[in-house]
Amino acid sequence: QFNFFFLCHIMSASPTFTTTGFLLCLALAALLCAAPAAGMWTRSSPVTPLPAGSVLISNATLNPVAVYECAAKVDQSKMMPGALAYEGQWRCVYFNGSAANFVSWAGPGNYETYTDSFGNSKGVEATAAEPFPRGTITPLFPAIPYGTGCQTEVAQVIGGFPYYFPAYGTALPDESGNFRCFAASFYLYETGVYTRGSLPYAIAVDSSF
Repeated sequence: QFNFFFLCHIMSASPTFTTTGFLLCLALAALLCAAPAAGMWTRSSPVTPLPAGSVLISNATLNPVAVYECAAKVDQSKMMPGALAYEGQWRCVYFNGSAANFVSWAGPGNYETYTDSFGNSKGVEATAAEPFPRGTITPLFPAIPYGTGCQTEVAQVIGGFPYYFPAYGTALPDESGNFRCFAASFYLYETGVYTRGSLPYAIAVDSSF
């Protein structure tokens, strides 16, 4: 905070810097200092598959798997939002409309995670009333509008009984305009189990937005 106000003080020494300009500078400095700090996108690597401060979407299912906000580059400039988890290996799972199961995934070094060292981000439940709530985290250069990482569940019948496992990927409107979580689970099968989870499901928001 000191640096902003000190800058105003230094600028006020200029003969071309007016009283009005000084007051505006102070007001801007106060605004910048009062505004909560937002998180940022941080590149992963094979050595650091989960950068420090990566934002958790959810870890609250019956068979818990920690799921984090991520994004993968899908062309030279656009990023596709998705969700990251470790199930045998680190995968950032994201929507791919041309894939057979509508998802693809990227490994460490080929995705970014949303990191927040200020504590403004958290996992919430997206609902039919608020499928894309204020503060929903999106990439800087999103490949799709209204897309974000998500975590839903997929049911597997084992011994005649249904068991529910976390699935993770990208939430976005489908062809009918209904929000879905296009997701995969690798909890039981290395080849993956796929779903288009309906609301409600878990996403992450940043309250500084």
